Amino acid sequence: MIIRRRTVLGISVGSGAVALAGLAGCAPSPQAQPGPTTVPPVVAEPTSAVPTESAPSAIETTEPAPVQSTSAPAPEETTAEPTPEETTVEAPPSDSPYVTSITPVKGGIPLMLGWNGTRVGLVQRKLGIIRKGSDQTYDAVTRDAVLKFQRDNGLEVDGVVGPITWKAMDLGYPFDIDAFQEQPVLGLEAGREDRIEQMIKYALKQEGSPYSWGGAGPYELGYDCSGLVLQAMYTAGRDPQPINVVHHAEPTYRTSGELYRHPAIQTLDLAERQRGDLLFWTNANTGRINHVSIYLGDNQMMEAAYDYAAVAEVRMKRIAPKIKRVF
Repeated sequence: MIIRRRTVLGISVGSGAVALAGLAGCAPSPQAQPGPTTVPPVVAEPTSAVPTESAPSAIETTEPAPVQSTSAPAPEETTAEPTPEETTVEAPPSDSPYVTSITPVKGGIPLMLGWNGTRVGLVQRKLGIIRKGSDQTYDAVTRDAVLKFQRDNGLEVDGVVGPITWKAMDLGYPFDIDAFQEQPVLGLEAGREDRIEQMIKYALKQEGSPYSWGGAGPYELGYDCSGLVLQAMYTAGRDPQPINVVHHAEPTYRTSGELYRHPAIQTLDLAERQRGDLLFWTNANTGRINHVSIYLGDNQMMEAAYDYAAVAEVRMKRIAPKIKRVF
C-alpha cells in the first residue's frame, strides 16, 4: 500500500476532505441552462512551443541465441529454458510524456497589483476584505489596506506584500506557499487507465475545497478550475511545462487557455470525449477559453467553480469544440 504525504515547503499538508476543482484564469462557468447545444468558435492565441510527445514504446533486450555446431549436437547442447539473466527487460521510453517528479519552481513572489492565488486570499481575509470568484485578486482596495497595515505596524510603506509584511501579518503559511506542488504517485510502468483513475481520484478528494481565483491548493486554501486540474495531472505523472503553479497566479496568465493550446497534449473533437479528458468553456464576450474541468463520463465532470470544488453535470452552453486527452 502506498502512503502519500504532501510536504509544503517544510510543512506537511494533509489530504483534506474529499473534493475537486480549479486553475488560474478559470472564471466559474455559467449555471446549467436548457437549450440547444451550440459550439462557439474559440479564439486561438499564440503560445510558446512545447516539445511534442510520442506514445510510450517498449524496448526489449534479449540475448542472441547460441550458434549451434553443424555437427550432431551433444546431449548437453539441447535447448534450455532462459536463465533469469536472459529474460526480457522493458525499459521506459526516453521520450515518454510521463514523469516521476514535477519540475521544481521558486515561489515567494512579492504580491502586488494584479496578482492572484491563495496568498492573495489569505492577505485579503486578514485585512477584512471578503471576496468571491475572480474578485479575489490584488486590486487597489487590497493595496490600500496593505498600505494602512504597513503604516500601523511601522513597516516600509510600499503597498507590496513581501516576506517582511507577510511575516508581520502572521498568516500561518510560509511566504512561498505559492510553490506548492503535488508529486506523482505512479511509477513509469503505470498504464493509461491507471493514470486516468489517479487523476480523477485526486480531483474527487478535493471536493468541498474553497474556490480560490488563481489558487492551486492545498485543500484548505483552495483551487480555481485549472489549479485543480494541474495538481491532479501532477499526481498522475504529467507535467505540462512550461505551465506551472507560479505562472498560474500571475496577473494575465490563464492556465485553462494554456492547456487548451498545449501542443504536447492530444486534441480531439468534443464528440470524442472519454473519461479523464479535459473539457473547456469560452467567455461570452471574448470567445477565449476561461474554464476547464475533468470529464468523469455519463455527462458528469469534476470542477472548481463558484464556491467549492464539486461534481456537476456537463453544461453545453459555451462549451469549446475541442477537448484535451492528457493520458
